[in-house]
Parts: sequence; C-alpha cells; structure tokens
Amino acid sequence: MVIGGAPERCSGEEAAAKVARFALAALEAVESAGSGMQMRCGMASGSVVGAVLGTAMPKYSFFGDTVNTASRMESSGQPGRLQATARTMEHLSSFGPEFDLAERSTKMPLHIKGLGRRTTFW
Repeated sequence: MVIGGAPERCSGEEAAAKVARFALAALEAVESAGSGMQMRCGMASGSVVGAVLGTAMPKYSFFGDTVNTASRMESSGQPGRLQATARTMEHLSSFGPEFDLAERSTKMPLHIKGLGRRTTFW
C-alpha cells in the first residue's frame, strides 16, 4: 500500500499524482524485468485514519473506506493496468496530458464487490 499525503499533508491533486507516478513506475519496472510477473494497481482518493498498532512490534497502518476502495480497484483490475476511481480521475485531470485516463467501461458502470456499480478509469 502507498499513501500520498502522509505523514506530510498535501492537496488531493498532489497526493493522487504522487501515488499515480509511483504506481506507473512500478508497473513499468515489473514489465521491463522480463520475468513474466504481472502486477495490478488500484487507486482511490479520500480521507483515511492512521494509527500505530501493537506493542511488541508496533507498526503504522491506515484504515477507512478509501483504503477498502483502493483495494477493490486493485482486485477488480487487470494485470499491467492502474485502475482509479472517479474522484482520483478528477484529481489527476488537473495535470493535463501527464495522466491520460480513459473510462474503463463506456457501456455501464462496473460492479465492484462491496461497493456496487462504479465508474472507474484506466
């Protein structure tokens, strides 16, 4: 999991761009390795809650609907692609041609398990 905008806050647009750049670079690295491995990426934008969990081996973790939605974007995606929510697409569209997003299904919104029908973007 990658979080944009934590621990140092930034705008939703900047956070989405940071995560998208990372995800696209990771997809490219996996593909160029030539190992036959494949990777899917999913993105969602919104609020999360962060907390330190555990005492013997504490770790920082994030929770919330945004985390769950990003997980669903990944699991319902396709290998070699980055799937994003409509809100993330709005954030990334402010960067012009750097992020060329297209609606995943122009016929009807995709059914995402646990979320219902959603318009998603590649």
